[in-house]
Amino acid sequence: MTKSKKQGKPSAPKINIEWNFDDAGWKSYQAFLKNDVALLIERAAKKKKYTFTVLCTNDKTIKKLNRDFRGKNKPTNVLSFPNDDENYLGDIALAIETIKREAKALKKPMKDYLAHLALHGFLHLLGYDHMTDTEAKEMEALETKILTEYGYTRPYE
Repeated sequence: MTKSKKQGKPSAPKINIEWNFDDAGWKSYQAFLKNDVALLIERAAKKKKYTFTVLCTNDKTIKKLNRDFRGKNKPTNVLSFPNDDENYLGDIALAIETIKREAKALKKPMKDYLAHLALHGFLHLLGYDHMTDTEAKEMEALETKILTEYGYTRPYE
């Protein structure tokens, strides 16, 4: 069972997230994303102001994005599209069906897994990556630190 999560909206947001929900499967997670997950992302932002977009979509749409931008003709859980403009950080896409399947297979609470993937996508926008072992260890350590600080399960156990 997950510990109690820190909840509520930040009093003075340092980030501006444009949330786009194009699949009904996201209905029960919208408030969680806009409130609880926004707190995690704000924590990762380290008091800097950022603007970015999150598309909360389905497997069909993310499969097309994955094919068009990464050459992989299959759905994935999260995609990040960093932008070089300092005023607009980029875009993140999340796929509800894939995330639910993976959470179940990994025996992770859905909200914990969703929080992890949203944070993971945001860290990619900040320039973090996991192409090498060193990069992966750094990114995973930061994800684990932030998620456990807010009472979520450890993402890599």
